[in-house]
Amino acid sequence: MRLFLLLFLLLNTINCAKDITFTQNKEVLQELISLSNTATITSMEILEKRVSGVKNLFGDVDNRSGVIDPRGTFPTIYQVTTTQGLKDILNSEAGNGPFQNPKMMRCFTVEFGKLYLDNLHKHLTGATPSQGWQVYYDAAKTNTPILEILGIGVNVHVNLDLTQALLNCEAPNKFKDDFMKGGTSLVTEIPRMSEDIYTFYRVDKKLTEGFFKIFAVGDAGDYIFKLLRIKSSTSYAIFQSLRYISFQYHSGIMATKNPKWYTIFPKTKATIIRKSMQATWTVSNFVIKEVLFELQEHGFKHTSTHIGKLIWNAVKKIKFNFNLFSKKDSENNEEQTIEKKENTDILESAFF
Repeated sequence: MRLFLLLFLLLNTINCAKDITFTQNKEVLQELISLSNTATITSMEILEKRVSGVKNLFGDVDNRSGVIDPRGTFPTIYQVTTTQGLKDILNSEAGNGPFQNPKMMRCFTVEFGKLYLDNLHKHLTGATPSQGWQVYYDAAKTNTPILEILGIGVNVHVNLDLTQALLNCEAPNKFKDDFMKGGTSLVTEIPRMSEDIYTFYRVDKKLTEGFFKIFAVGDAGDYIFKLLRIKSSTSYAIFQSLRYISFQYHSGIMATKNPKWYTIFPKTKATIIRKSMQATWTVSNFVIKEVLFELQEHGFKHTSTHIGKLIWNAVKKIKFNFNLFSKKDSENNEEQTIEKKENTDILESAFF
């Protein structure tokens, strides 16, 4: 026990002395490129090992780079949830886990993880990642606060990648219950994730826990439902409400592929849904920045009680009034302009 404690303290001391910057170690970079090659990922077990490897390389666990790489903020917490997800799947396959359809959960989790790794691979090899992940890697290059970089990564993975992973698996609507259960592990893993962020990036654990709890605990997700005018019989935290919405987006896009359900302008419908996804992602990036500022200035209690106003202010800042068509289309269509004004009025009354 004493030896373990000494090793833990030694790791913290070494990490504390390291700069937080991109690694230049060619061997480490080559290993990261190999680990992020999704062509060789054929199972959840392989995915979990790959994510763990990426986390450790960016975190310089073996002291090979001499620096802590800020691009590792997201995999630092993603490894925790991925490892727990694998345990839940294995338990479900044995008949004593939370999922009714562990086979579909395997497909979804693997496709979900591959989207992160594939974009990392593109970033490392000079290709172009998706827009959301490009924002993440651009933020990591600057002096952006660690928790903001982390939030940007979680945001793109939840608001953009989730829906695509579900589409890749053609998940049926009845999978929603299992899907929502899959997000509950985040709450129980908050202390572990906060500890890991502290160990690698020296971010105050209380601040990190507060940041996670704002999004993962409580019923503030109801503000999101009001924002998008979505009816739900269940109250969720923000994180779970966004996952719920991502599944709704998936169902909507899947419906456009089935002529029995949707036959009129399916491409237009799918385009509108994807624009909604982009809008949710954009608003969420602003909310993350505002939440971090409020947490540091006023603390958790104040921030949690003002989250609705923070979300609404983010919407107003980017001048997003729920008009999902281009400006040119709006100018040529008076009805759309009127509808935009009505939607804005409805949203404002929902928040205040």
